[in-house]
Amino acid sequence: MRSTAALATLLLVVSTGAPADAQSYRQFTRWCFGDASAEQTIQGCDAVIRWARETPRDTGTAFYNRGLALAAMGQIDRAIDDYDQAINLRPDLASAYNNRGLAWRLKGDEARALDDFDQALRLDSGDVDALYNRGLALTALRQYDRAIAEFNAALRLQPDDFDALAGRGVAWRRKGEFDRAMQDFDQVLRQRADNVAALAGRCTTRAILGRLPAALTDCNEALRLKPGDLAALEARGFVHLRLGEPDAAVADYDSVLKIAPSAAGGLYGRGIARRRTGNKVGGDADVAAATALQADIADEFARLGVSGS
Repeated sequence: MRSTAALATLLLVVSTGAPADAQSYRQFTRWCFGDASAEQTIQGCDAVIRWARETPRDTGTAFYNRGLALAAMGQIDRAIDDYDQAINLRPDLASAYNNRGLAWRLKGDEARALDDFDQALRLDSGDVDALYNRGLALTALRQYDRAIAEFNAALRLQPDDFDALAGRGVAWRRKGEFDRAMQDFDQVLRQRADNVAALAGRCTTRAILGRLPAALTDCNEALRLKPGDLAALEARGFVHLRLGEPDAAVADYDSVLKIAPSAAGGLYGRGIARRRTGNKVGGDADVAAATALQADIADEFARLGVSGS
């Protein structure tokens, strides 16, 4: 998933208030609208929003920038609330729709995410990030041909978009066309050996094809480059299941579910791993939760070589 960078508006000139107050406000605006840490951005935008000195457009930007900072800190529900406010004040802000879509994806609501990416693209049809993210959402919704078309559209606009090429590989894999998936992943990694999305995608594909040591190498490299990457963690959990290492699989799926509690694959994989460690109660609960989210999840894992026992 890719976000759109925070907007850095012009630093506002303060002409009201006592000198000390004005100086404080200048600092808050620098943090809210400029280059600052997530904590500073939140503090600065809190002040800008609370003091209500700005135009509706600038206040909308403050909500948007605070939403980005909150999302970076894992506070997804609060981020969505801020994106809502930003969109109310700046309905033309395509990046707010794009980033709200990313937040909905993290909450497991792919349909709402897709609506937001659609709106971002209505506002800016050449938004490569939104095309890429719409491809990911369509893949998650199992609309693979549409997803591939989105990745192709992103690649026409930006031929060196290796994330889009890796995303297309994932769609090919989910569609069952493993050779085409491997072609995309290999093409990315020949030119960008550090592309985490391609490493995670190739890891899963190799595991499905039974190339387990090579798969584990790909996943470990992805997580060395980007610790905590969601796709790589889920892929490595799957590899550990295939290798008969349920404790390691549970650890990886635990990490997935801390980031995305409604990930059906993460829940089902952890459920199977828990059963294999002897934790039948916990395993059954995970499997039931996964099945409630995706009725055919057991069939999907079985097709990939992992039985429910």
